[in-house]
Amino acid sequence: MLNSPQLQRQISRWVTGTTRRRISRGNLSKLTFPLPPLAEQKRIAEILDCADAIRRTRQETLKTCDELLRSTFLEMFGDPVTNPMGWEVREFQDVTTSIFKGAFDLKAEHYQEHGHPFIRISNVQNGTISTEKLVYINDTIFNKYKRYSVETGDLVFCKVGTIDRIAIMPSDFPV
Repeated sequence: MLNSPQLQRQISRWVTGTTRRRISRGNLSKLTFPLPPLAEQKRIAEILDCADAIRRTRQETLKTCDELLRSTFLEMFGDPVTNPMGWEVREFQDVTTSIFKGAFDLKAEHYQEHGHPFIRISNVQNGTISTEKLVYINDTIFNKYKRYSVETGDLVFCKVGTIDRIAIMPSDFPV
């Protein structure tokens, strides 16, 4: 309402100051604006109350779902800190077949429109491997880094970026 043209015209009559324009609290109380009839105000208030009740119920449901997810995880796997189920603990490097340490050497001039698909950090997002803006490399570069090729079912993660930069290599990825 304060930004409506009719109220702005009223405000401009009471505003003071040149570099920092303001309206006093007393003059603010002199502003007038139309109000809907009381019955309409009550109808609007009921709608807003219902919306607020739905919002609160949704928040409680989300909290319950979070608690259920956490308790289900703990029931299935136990607390990862105390490891009450005695799961074997191993270093990440001991359970992976390779950690790619050479792709950062590739520059834009190595990319081409056809050839072998090359997955960049920007392609790994929100648990999937995106083919949008996919680039390709030639046979020479591919053969140099062939031992780092990924296959269906491989876990692909980026050492740089956020936690959502992790995905499982899909079977339908173009090769």
